[in-house]
Amino acid sequence: MCYFSRGEDALLRAFIQQDALHKDVMLVEGPRGVGKTQLVRRALQGRPEAVCVDVEQDQRIQACESLARLTDTLRSQFGFDPGANQVLFLDEAQECPMLGGCIQSMREQWQRTTVILAGSTLARVLPPGRDGRRLALGPLRFSEYLLALGEKELAADVSRVPAGTAPIEAARHERLLELYSGFLATGGMPAAVSDRVAGVDWRGTLERVVADQEGDFVRILRRYAGGIAKAALRGVASRVGSVSTHSTVIPHAKTRHHGFVEAAFSRLESWHLVHRCIQPGPDHFHRPKRYLYDTGVLRLLRDAAVPPIGTLRTLAWPARRPLADALENQVAVEIARLGRGLQGWRTRPPGLEIDFVLRLGDSSIPIVCKPAVDANLRHLKGIAEWLEAMRQPVGVLVSFAPYSVTALEGGARVLQLPAYLFDAWLGQVSSRPRG
Repeated sequence: MCYFSRGEDALLRAFIQQDALHKDVMLVEGPRGVGKTQLVRRALQGRPEAVCVDVEQDQRIQACESLARLTDTLRSQFGFDPGANQVLFLDEAQECPMLGGCIQSMREQWQRTTVILAGSTLARVLPPGRDGRRLALGPLRFSEYLLALGEKELAADVSRVPAGTAPIEAARHERLLELYSGFLATGGMPAAVSDRVAGVDWRGTLERVVADQEGDFVRILRRYAGGIAKAALRGVASRVGSVSTHSTVIPHAKTRHHGFVEAAFSRLESWHLVHRCIQPGPDHFHRPKRYLYDTGVLRLLRDAAVPPIGTLRTLAWPARRPLADALENQVAVEIARLGRGLQGWRTRPPGLEIDFVLRLGDSSIPIVCKPAVDANLRHLKGIAEWLEAMRQPVGVLVSFAPYSVTALEGGARVLQLPAYLFDAWLGQVSSRPRG
């Protein structure tokens, strides 16, 4: 499989090049199949001193019960020499349970050593908040997808910051929508994108990715809990854009089932397979919504077909709803990359609902997703109400319409972002490091 450039490439290379006596351990997390191993090995090219071990395939490492034993095994079996400015990469590190308690000791005892631990379920041994520097890798962004397809000029278009730039001409806008429609179908899993580029069956590849992940559920959690986790993943797919309920996981769920379902959701969230979006409001917190880590996987697991963007003008709302859910899921995936959690906002129904609220310091930006190819002032109503109530200056409408800015009474404004520009805008306002 080809390697596709990632925004995280530069960040990881900079970490490897950093020289420090006591260096943080880098923890590379993300679902199975998002490209963690490729990302690290690419960054280690040209470094013959690097020691790379697949812990899942090496029982000697799995059996280590202390840092001293691990050091001796790495030294005798792989030539690892802590203190010699080496790089150590342990892939699928969660298969060695004792590593979770050794992060700080590695930093202190292995001086001037770069240590990278990667794994699809690292949270099993390294819960969030523990020592280490975390890099959560997700699927390819749309700009990276375009580069994979050889669309360098269009990738440059969607990577630029929208504010202060000339609008994208109509023909390029339509071409970008066509490509974005394909992106929502394929998703950003590198193996699936590679197959799409090669013109082979990428759907079968996605099915194998999901099968491998669900196999992990049973292997790690055993049959009953693993089956609930599998049902929870598919339940999230069926309810994307709506409130998550236990009945989507276990039909007619009883009180005794609730703990099992919540535990399944918690595990899927800690393994970065599901993104949880809390739903506060003026009166109370509502049940959370949840989204899948990859929109291509979402479409694979859903029963309803998702129409191409180009057919929107001819479709009634029920037929457009699956595309609305796919768009909202992709926006959730992009916001989740920031690592700050997802938050929406809603009042008691029937009332106002904001898909996402992006908090940046003292300001908040409401974000609403609409599957529309033409600008429509009706779509701005909810954002305008929220901005007035919260006294905030800027809101965002993500759709398939061309880029524009609408001024509201009172001085607030709404950016109408075509979906293909959302990630570039998000990178600007959040000051996220970009490759």
